[in-house]
Amino acid sequence: MKQFFDSFWVAINGRALTSLQRSASSFAFVSSFLECLVFLTKCMLKSDLDFGLVRALMKEQFSRLWGEISTQRLKVEERAAASLIGKTLEALKQVDLDLCDVAWTVLATNVKISSGTGKVEDARLVSALLRVLVDGFNSRTADNGVNSLKERAEGLLRDVLLEDVGRCEGLVRGSVEGKEVNFALLVNLLEQFREVLFLDEVFASVSWFSFALTTHLSFLSLQKLDNLLSEHAFRFLSMSPVLLLSYLTHRKDEPTCLFVWHSLLSSIASSDSPDSTSIKSLLNAAQKGTLPKYLEPQQAELDHVVKLMLERALAGPMDSDEASLLEQILESSSWPISSVCSYSNSPIFFARILFVALWIRHITSNYYQELCVQR
Repeated sequence: MKQFFDSFWVAINGRALTSLQRSASSFAFVSSFLECLVFLTKCMLKSDLDFGLVRALMKEQFSRLWGEISTQRLKVEERAAASLIGKTLEALKQVDLDLCDVAWTVLATNVKISSGTGKVEDARLVSALLRVLVDGFNSRTADNGVNSLKERAEGLLRDVLLEDVGRCEGLVRGSVEGKEVNFALLVNLLEQFREVLFLDEVFASVSWFSFALTTHLSFLSLQKLDNLLSEHAFRFLSMSPVLLLSYLTHRKDEPTCLFVWHSLLSSIASSDSPDSTSIKSLLNAAQKGTLPKYLEPQQAELDHVVKLMLERALAGPMDSDEASLLEQILESSSWPISSVCSYSNSPIFFARILFVALWIRHITSNYYQELCVQR
C-alpha cells in the first residue's frame, strides 16, 4: 500500500503540476489524494493488515502532504487546503478515532514547527488553517473521552498564539539574538481572526476539568499581547506598523486600546527625533478611517512633535519628508492635532502661518531660479 501512495508523489517529483493552471491542478491533486487516503484506510482496517502499519502509513502520508503544501510544491490556496484537511479529519473520525488522533498529532506538530520559521508563507498557511479549523469544527462534544476536533483546534490556536507572543516579546526586548525581526504570524493571525481572536468563545471549553486551564491560557495569551503592545507601542510603530495598526483596529476594547494609544503618543511626543515615516503610517490609517474614532490625541498632546517637524521643514527643502508630513498634518482638521487646542498658546497656529510662508518661499525660490536662467 505504501508503494501505491508513493506513486502519487511521483507526479510532484516529476513536476507534472507545473502548468498555467497550477493552483487548480494542485487542489484537485490534494483532494483526490485525501479521498484515496480515507477510502483505502477504511479498506485496510477491514483486512487483516497490522494496525501499526496503518498508523505508520497515516503518519507518513499526512506529514508528507503538509511538507508539500508548506513548501508550495503543491500550490494550493491556504484556506482551500485547510478546508480539505479539516474535512479529511472529520472523515477519519468516522472511520477510526485512533487514526484521526494520529493525523491530528502529525498536523499539530507540523503547524507548530511552521509557526516558528518566521517565513511569511508559513505564517499565511498556519493562520488560515487555524481560522478554517476553528470555524469548521462545530461540535465540542468529546469522542470517547477524547477532546473533540474543535477543542483541539482551539487548543492549537492558544499554543501558537502564546508561543508567538513570547517570541515577539523576545525580539522587541532584544533578548533573542540571531533572529530576523519578523511579526508575520501575529499579523496574519490578527488579519484572519480579527476581533474574534479576543473573544472568550474562541477559547471556551465545556469540559469541566479543563475549563480553568483553558480560561487561564486564554487570559494569559491575550494579557501578554496587550502588555506587549502597550509597553512597546513606540517600537512596534517603527518595527511593524502593520501589526500595531491591526491590533488597534481589531482589539475592540476601548480602555485597552486607549491605554496603548496614549502610551504610543506619549512616546512620540517625548522623542527628540520622531520618525516621520512611522507617524505618516498613523496619519494614513486615521485618514482612511481604519482606526476607531475614539483614538484621537488629547489636548496639545502632539504639539511638540509638530513644532519639531516645522523646524526641520523650514530648515530643509520644500520636498523633504518633514515638509510632506507637516502638510498632511495641517490638512487634517482634527487629527492628530487636538481641535480644542487654543491657538493663543499653541505652536499649531504659528505652524499654519509658517507653513504658508514655507510654501511662498518655495514659489519665490523657483521664480528666482527661472529668472536667473532667462538672464
